[in-house]
Amino acid sequence: MALLLVGRALLTAGVGLSQLGLALGLCGAVLLWRERFQAQAARMTPWTWVGSSLMGLGWAASLMPLSAGSDRPPLQALGVSLLALGLLGDRLRRFARPFDLTGLFLVGLQGLWLTRLVVPGALREELLLRVGAIAGGSGLPFALAGVTVFPYVLLFVGLGDRYRRRNQSALARQANFLSTALGLGLSLFSLANPLLRALNLTFSAVTLAAVIVAVATSAVIPAAIAGETQLPQPTDQDRQRAQVGSGWLALLQLLSLGAVFSWATVIAPNLSLLGWSLLSLCCVLLEWALSIAPASRPWRRSAWVAGLLLAGLGYGLGYLDRIVVAFNREPFPQAYLLWWLVPIALVALAEHPRCLYPKTARLFSLMALALVQPFGWLEAGTRLAGFGLATLLSGMHSQRWQRLWVVAIAPAGAPCSPWTWPRSCGKLT
Repeated sequence: MALLLVGRALLTAGVGLSQLGLALGLCGAVLLWRERFQAQAARMTPWTWVGSSLMGLGWAASLMPLSAGSDRPPLQALGVSLLALGLLGDRLRRFARPFDLTGLFLVGLQGLWLTRLVVPGALREELLLRVGAIAGGSGLPFALAGVTVFPYVLLFVGLGDRYRRRNQSALARQANFLSTALGLGLSLFSLANPLLRALNLTFSAVTLAAVIVAVATSAVIPAAIAGETQLPQPTDQDRQRAQVGSGWLALLQLLSLGAVFSWATVIAPNLSLLGWSLLSLCCVLLEWALSIAPASRPWRRSAWVAGLLLAGLGYGLGYLDRIVVAFNREPFPQAYLLWWLVPIALVALAEHPRCLYPKTARLFSLMALALVQPFGWLEAGTRLAGFGLATLLSGMHSQRWQRLWVVAIAPAGAPCSPWTWPRSCGKLT
């Protein structure tokens, strides 16, 4: 009967299709709700397809004025979206299928886009001007979505945690996948604006860290309350569920370091190569300190690898700055000598009992000694100090790592003494 009334309005009364979008959506929703009481399984029946098609047609018809340039708010499309959210939520509650969760996610996401169009255009322009005055106009308005849509990511992160606690692993994985995909997409949107990029990466890193901690501690069972029987110990399935994949830890490292470097661009937009190199050095030392912290092996391995990659980045920036300084005939900054801390830190790591790869740390320490030497070649005193440090650390390595080539490196500074010592003494006196 309702469809007959809609058809009569279209054919005889001359009502436009765009004005009947909500009516078509209601007809489709009624068919889907009626089929709900007859279908006992999650399979799609012919009437389900008809109802879904009517709702899709109603939603598209409601958006026709927007394509024509109208500034009228799409209230009918919002109404159809709310109906779809209700029906999908009901199917998700009854059948617990990841497909329904994905549909709920997509419908809710386009609902956010429609909600933005409800705000008057003048008010939107005023808000953009105020945001641009604070964050700058680069990348707006798309970069603003990286912050304003982020609560939607938090919503699905919370849903994933809820499903995980209910042992609905398929829904939990799907919710985590959807929230991660949306979070990465929002990060890409915010790349063009320094402040919004820094905020987005910070929110993303904190959220992902909270999720990883929650998953890692999911097998921890609280102590029994006094007077009650002892609670059972975690099973192998609980421990397996609590394992955090290396990919998630790598993503957390990437987001965290991206947030640090993004805030550096906000605070110091004209930071020199020396500043970036020293910032990388600070991050290297912090990562390696975390690699020997009392944490699980995947956490420490992730910090160890991140420190190595940052060290390579920092050395590359240092060599690039050295080329620029030599081309401009400027004095080389002595602050680069702080990179001597890298081989020293690697030696300390190799001696620590919680170091995961002591032999690898010693090998990279020798490589760092070779890489850091050019930073002190322009001054005789720093050359002497560099060769002395190389001799000392190589001698320490030869005590623990009894290899002929390691032992041969220890006196490597001796051949340089005939030309280094006299010039150094002349400079120092």
